[in-house]
Amino acid sequence: MLLWDWLFTHLWFLKKMIDYLYLPLLWVATVASIPAFFISNHSYKNQHRCIFIILVTISILESYGTYTSSRGINNALAYNIVFVYLETILILYFFALVSNDSKFTKKVFLIITLFMLWGVLNTTFFQSFEQLQTYSFIVASFLIIGFSFHYFYRIFKANSFEGQNLLSVPSFWIVTFVLFFYACSFLFFASVRLMDKNDFWIHINIFNMIKIMGALMYLVMGFAFYAPYFFKKTITEI
Repeated sequence: MLLWDWLFTHLWFLKKMIDYLYLPLLWVATVASIPAFFISNHSYKNQHRCIFIILVTISILESYGTYTSSRGINNALAYNIVFVYLETILILYFFALVSNDSKFTKKVFLIITLFMLWGVLNTTFFQSFEQLQTYSFIVASFLIIGFSFHYFYRIFKANSFEGQNLLSVPSFWIVTFVLFFYACSFLFFASVRLMDKNDFWIHINIFNMIKIMGALMYLVMGFAFYAPYFFKKTITEI
C-alpha cells in the first residue's frame, strides 16, 4: 500500500509538472530555432524551414488545445488536422528533403497521397473528426517508423554520411528522437483499446510520459540545426 501511495503521489506530481511545462517548452523550441536561419549553412535551409513549420503549427495547436480544453470545448478537429495529418505529411516531406534523391522524393509524395486517401476513407467510414483519429495516427506512426529505419539503413549500410560526424548532422538528431517518440506512441495507441477502462489513470500516466517524449522531440527539433556549430563536421577532425 505504501508503494501504491508513493507511485500515485509522484505520478500526480509528474502530471502537474507536464501540464505547466509542456506548452512553454514547445514555444522555447520554436523561438530557439529562429536564430539558426541567420547562420550561413545553406545545405540545411530547406530542412530547417520544414521543421520550423512543424514547431510553429504544433505550438499554436497546443496553445489552442490548452485554451479549449480548459473551457470544455471539443478540439479533436484541430488535433486531427494538425497533429495526425499535417505533422505526418511534413515529417514525411522532411525525409524526402534529407534524402535529396528525386526517385525517393516521388515515392514519398506517392505515400503522402495514399495516406491522405486513407484519411478520407477513415473519416467517411470509421472515425469522424469529432474524435481523435487513432487509426490514422497508427498508420502515420507506422510510416514514420518505416522511414526512420530507412534513414538509419542509409547511414549504416549505404554510407550516406560517410566521413561525417553524425553528431554534427541535424537530421540525425531529429530522426532519432522522432523514431523514439513515434515508436512509443504507436505502441500506446495500438493497444489503448485493449486496456481495461477501469485503469483509466494508467492511460493518463502513460500518455503523460509520451508527452514528455514529445516535448524532448520538439526541443531537439528546435536546437538540432545548431549541431554543425557545436560538433566537428568530419570524423578526421575529431
